[in-house]
Amino acid sequence: LQPPLRGTAHAWEPWPFWARSAPAAPPLRPPSPRQSAMWARAQATARPPAAGVLQALASPQALVALAAGGAVLIGYLRRWRASLSLDRFARVPGLPWFGVALQLTDTLKTVERLEDWSREYGKGGAFEFNLAGQRVVACCEWAIAKEVLDLRPFKMTRSAGLTGTDLALHGVFFAEGRQWSQHRRLTAPAFSEAAMKNYLPATCSVVATLLDQVEIAVQAGEPVNFSDMLRRYSADLISKLAFGQDFGSLVHNSSDLADLMTWTEAMESRLTAPVKYWKLPGLGRWFDSGDAAVARLRSKVCALLDVPQGAAATVLAKLVAAEGGKLSREEIIANLITLFIAGTDTSSHTTSWALYHLSQQPDLQRQIAAEAGALRPGLATAEQVAALPMTQAVWKETLRVRSVVPFFGLECTEDITLAGKHVPKGTNFWVMTRELTRRAPEAQEA
Repeated sequence: LQPPLRGTAHAWEPWPFWARSAPAAPPLRPPSPRQSAMWARAQATARPPAAGVLQALASPQALVALAAGGAVLIGYLRRWRASLSLDRFARVPGLPWFGVALQLTDTLKTVERLEDWSREYGKGGAFEFNLAGQRVVACCEWAIAKEVLDLRPFKMTRSAGLTGTDLALHGVFFAEGRQWSQHRRLTAPAFSEAAMKNYLPATCSVVATLLDQVEIAVQAGEPVNFSDMLRRYSADLISKLAFGQDFGSLVHNSSDLADLMTWTEAMESRLTAPVKYWKLPGLGRWFDSGDAAVARLRSKVCALLDVPQGAAATVLAKLVAAEGGKLSREEIIANLITLFIAGTDTSSHTTSWALYHLSQQPDLQRQIAAEAGALRPGLATAEQVAALPMTQAVWKETLRVRSVVPFFGLECTEDITLAGKHVPKGTNFWVMTRELTRRAPEAQEA
């Protein structure tokens, strides 16, 4: 029990809880004249609750919020209503609105999950799923994928998500429509067979540097990290062929290679981000340094463009001379940066996988070595390389089994018919390249 409350106007003593009745509450003091006047004024000026709510809803901020929310709701209802009449492929089950998005949060397992779905739901050559409100049709057989690819570059374009990252460059990789056709035609001479022969001396010099670095590591008793070394090798080789000078990545740390990795990580971050943080002024640099990396790479290429090229056997010289200079300076810069970015990781990862599989099969190593040893000293011609069946088979099988681009996204710009089903404009398509080659008749017969 608490002691009695003292020192108050109405002291009273707590009553035990087991008592049958409690003492009467102390009498209340009557309000003073001043309190009565204040209460009367408050009652006179008080508004009903509904009036306050209506006034709050009439504010500009509330009207904008209501309009935005209404637009989102109407858009969702329209998509939901349209989805009821869609001509569906086999569908991967998922949550309302989110679809399968939560099942693809682990980027290291995304490809494996997609390929598992291909085998479970894609027996007809295509399946579909809902990815956070977006319908995606995945093509996992060549016959259906060919129908999609035949619509490039006008009726079928790359996903708008790429250009929405603000890291896309205005080169052949990101161009669409007539611009894409023009870029392909003008850049093709730089990658012709005749051009490849001209690049061989530069290629051999970078290969020699690679072998020297491997030998130095072996003599020092150090393990060789081929994944890292081949990335450096690819960066040096591409920069040598593109610009006429390598970045020296094999010998020392290269800031240019670091910028390449920064761009790649920023692109991946923006493609998977639920919110376009890079659109907010000053906020993008807090999450990634992609914009700064592109600016540094662009500055490097601009400096190289200002150096006289002459008759140098480089991609840069061939692009500058493409059909009398029909490529603008900005387009040349974009194509060179794209070549450097897109070529470095793809080449290094594929070579790493090839060496890994060879390391697991000593007999195959000996066959490759015997083929190479049978060649005459000096530079091998394209005909001689084509006459190395086992070497060609290892490279092609690595590309098939360990494709560095296991799928890529497209979007139709008008209504199409695919595998006998009507597909409306704006539908996203994922072409499962690795699954296509796994299902190829040649692979099934092997």
